[in-house]
Amino acid sequence: ADAFKYIVDKDIKDEFDVLVVDGLEPEEHEEYTNSYIIDALVASLTSDGVMSVNIGMAPSILDPRADKGVHPKRELLINNLEANPQIASIHIY
Repeated sequence: ADAFKYIVDKDIKDEFDVLVVDGLEPEEHEEYTNSYIIDALVASLTSDGVMSVNIGMAPSILDPRADKGVHPKRELLINNLEANPQIASIHIY
């Protein structure tokens, strides 16, 4: 949470080539559902920057529909990333 606060408070733009977010338990952290924070993370990347986000196990074809599943915050994080026009691609493994 401290890194989220730092990036938002300092209004960092176009500075990082790589961001690694280790959010093993996204259901326990409100930062992952805040589109303002997600947009700030994306804005802190350079134009060729890459953000890697570890948010637990990747969804499976066998999982229930996202809005019915057990990981609503993870799904909201993915939705926030998909909605950001600066994101060129998202790969889920």
